[in-house]
Formats: sequence, structure tokens, C-alpha cells
Amino acid sequence: MMVTYDTKHLASTCTVDREMRKAYPANMLKPLKLRIKEMESASTIRDLQEGLGKWHPLTGRGAGVYAASLSANYRLIVQFDERDGAVTANVRSIEDYH
Repeated sequence: MMVTYDTKHLASTCTVDREMRKAYPANMLKPLKLRIKEMESASTIRDLQEGLGKWHPLTGRGAGVYAASLSANYRLIVQFDERDGAVTANVRSIEDYH
């Protein structure tokens, strides 16, 4: 699965260790890296739902929008787009649910 990001800033805070450490609490770093790797290695949304991260669809945000747990409060918000058998994951945000 191809992974894209809504903004350059979000891309750097999700992929560059130094930026990640500055932007997020220490307890989120490992789960964030794992969720990104899960998306890169998955071929379908179902692959993600069967794995770790508690992937779940979000209602009221449009079709194909899912969240994955990063910590007790934080979620990775991703919109999936399926075209011609290929799935693209667009990371939209990291949000504090509480």
C-alpha cells in the first residue's frame, strides 16, 4: 500500500525520527512507526483491521476514513482510496480524542 500525507509537516513528523521526537510524546513514537510500517506492508484495509492498532472506521468523516490507536488518547487518522485494485493511504492527522 502506498502511504501519502496531507502536508509536508505531517510527513516529516511521521517519518523523520528527530521531527517525531519534537512533535509527539515519547510513548507515541514506537506505535506511530509501527502503524506507518503496517500501512506500507499491507495490501488491503482488511489486512490492517486484522493486525494491531485497533483500526476502525470513523463515522461522519466521509467514506474510507479510519483511525488507529497510538496511545490511550491519540489516534492516527487515515483516509484510504481504492482504485483499480490498488489502495492508497493518505495520513490526514494525528488527533487527541480526549
